[in-house]
Amino acid sequence: MCVYAFGTAAKFVNRIRNNVAIFCSQISPRDIENVILRHPGVADATAVGVADSVVNGNGQLIKAVVVLKPGYDDVTSNQLLIYANRN
Repeated sequence: MCVYAFGTAAKFVNRIRNNVAIFCSQISPRDIENVILRHPGVADATAVGVADSVVNGNGQLIKAVVVLKPGYDDVTSNQLLIYANRN
């Protein structure tokens, strides 16, 4: 759940659900965030579950929003995905 005041950034305040259902498994978005945050180019990250009926039946996929550190503007989402899968 986010709070947004006009003219400011959205602020993440709480999760509606603590786990995301992916292929009959329950995964904590916080676990995904912790992996992404270990990347040297990541300043902040949050992960959420989004509904997915195409790839994952009636489950969800995880989407992450990432803030990069200064000087790491060349880090791509593909690089972060590879990093997360290896860690």
